[in-house]
Amino acid sequence: MIKFKSYYQLITENIDKIIAIYPGRFHPFHKGHFGAYADIVSEFGDCYISTSDKISSNSPFSFDEKREIISTMYGIPPEKIINTKMPYIANEIIEQFSLQATAVVYGVSEKDREERFPFLLQDGPNVKKNGEMAHLQKFTQISALEPVSKFSYIKVVPTNPIEAPEPGNPLVAVFDQFFPKGPTGHIVSGTNIRRAFQRVDEDLLDELFVFLFGSFNRKILDIVVKKLR
Repeated sequence: MIKFKSYYQLITENIDKIIAIYPGRFHPFHKGHFGAYADIVSEFGDCYISTSDKISSNSPFSFDEKREIISTMYGIPPEKIINTKMPYIANEIIEQFSLQATAVVYGVSEKDREERFPFLLQDGPNVKKNGEMAHLQKFTQISALEPVSKFSYIKVVPTNPIEAPEPGNPLVAVFDQFFPKGPTGHIVSGTNIRRAFQRVDEDLLDELFVFLFGSFNRKILDIVVKKLR
């Protein structure tokens, strides 16, 4: 379990608190997500997970199920996991704090950067068509933060890859089929986890769960299997 900072120093002249928000669909939240979350906590101290209760064919988990998976598997306090209507505009979290004295940084994945925040790939600030500064800006350094009443910030936090099973393990074929290889491991996404759980042999489910979620928990495995098979 990671340790949460319980103190805050004066950040800048205008900011006395930073909150980080890790938004996403999380269908389901897995070991790679937790690695990214831990990196955010290490840098900013206070981090909330923002996710919705929207359910569809590609989003099978309810908010309560996601919260149970996250808190049970990774020890993240349930009060840090917030049901938000729009996870990437987490007003339900932000409104708990002083808008004039709090800076907000969203930690997003590389996939989110490409699909939701293309301005992060550009040089310079994020500017509206009329030339005004947009509310969402690229995170550069803590000393440059402004309060959320003026700006919110986006920082890309890569989702950690997952090591492949040892040669000879029947799961090697599963990983090769469903999880593309990256420079340091297999790239895992919620989409690929859903596909793998739908198609893998039943006798491999327990071990696959451990590889993808980090440890074994029968209750959480049952939730995942019920939703995905």
